[in-house]
Amino acid sequence: MVTVNILLSTYNGEKYLAEQIESILDQTFKGWTLLIRDDGSNDGTSEIIKGYESKDARIKFINKNKIENIGIHKSFKSLAKFSDADWYFLCDQDDVWLPNKIENMLNYTEGKSEEAKLVYSDLTTVDSNLNIISERIRNSKGHEAPILKDYLLQPTVTGCAVMFNRKLRNYWLLEKKIIGLHDSMLGFLAASLGSLEFINESYTLYRQHSENVVGSSTLSGIHAILQSFWGQNQVMNARAYDILETFPSISDKNQKVLKEFIKLNHVGLLGRFKVIIKYRYRYSLGGKLYSLFGNLLLLSNVGNKGVK
Repeated sequence: MVTVNILLSTYNGEKYLAEQIESILDQTFKGWTLLIRDDGSNDGTSEIIKGYESKDARIKFINKNKIENIGIHKSFKSLAKFSDADWYFLCDQDDVWLPNKIENMLNYTEGKSEEAKLVYSDLTTVDSNLNIISERIRNSKGHEAPILKDYLLQPTVTGCAVMFNRKLRNYWLLEKKIIGLHDSMLGFLAASLGSLEFINESYTLYRQHSENVVGSSTLSGIHAILQSFWGQNQVMNARAYDILETFPSISDKNQKVLKEFIKLNHVGLLGRFKVIIKYRYRYSLGGKLYSLFGNLLLLSNVGNKGVK
């Protein structure tokens, strides 16, 4: 039987946590283990976790005797490291899973996978009372076969919609540096070392509220757009360096993709032009105009404070 670990990191989540756990208990697939780590809450979160742990042996509070804040990325890595499984699901403390989420996502993969694999689905955004804001947050066009060169321009993975296998988990545990958010890093590892796949269905009610760690973006204005674009570019450059250093066995093709992306920050206009014409980086969540704008920014370096 396929084994499943659900990884849930909490922080001051008492308001919505029980609702999320109840939605996991209601899953049609029952062979899961819910691993919970609290990252230093000072509200009633720990007591809620202990209550559920005492009622269901599948729920394990892995640090109930040592509550400390180590940050969301390290917290999720601690959960991933805690025990082996065939598949891992990332879970937020304030969402609600539809009852068929685990079953349907497992059916999509048809069991175990030999390569490092990450599968992610669409999301339904809701407000604090679960009223629907948007049925879907993604345009499925471009998600059928996400590839590394396009992931470099725009990470498309949202943690609460993610499922990944043991091989990718093992790669993640080898990560030398904590660079950006854990879900985006997992997607980057999958695109670089295995496969990244999108399911054009929503299995998660993605709650938007004032306490979200990461919610919908409200950036506006050209300065904010440039700041966001180049900030993301610097993160992806740092990740590319880290993967090339940590995984020398990466395929020649993807090694070249990463090296030439890094090269964009170290060559002149003509050099950047040659790389951009070769790869034609694409925004998976936008149309041709978004992709054109992104490529023009890479070419011009307007607003790029990280350029050498």
